[in-house]
Amino acid sequence: MQPYIDKWKEEASFQWIIISGDDPDDLKDFIKENEITATVLLDTRWEVFQQYQVRYTPTQDLINTDGTLFKRQVGWDKNKALGEIQAWLLDS
Repeated sequence: MQPYIDKWKEEASFQWIIISGDDPDDLKDFIKENEITATVLLDTRWEVFQQYQVRYTPTQDLINTDGTLFKRQVGWDKNKALGEIQAWLLDS
């Protein structure tokens, strides 16, 4: 996934931010194992989840620069997600 994200950052002024309510140690292990270079926001009080009405994880949101939710995908299917995110970025 990381190579796609790096490409999107260059092509679409894309910034990938992980927002997690998980245990910090588990999250740290996940980031290390998956070689993730994204910015990570630890939201153990679920404030950001509530602000954007996230009810299920994982959820992928495309949020405009003004903070408005543009697109949402719930669940994770790598092939489907890659195609949809690419299409979202082209539409934004």
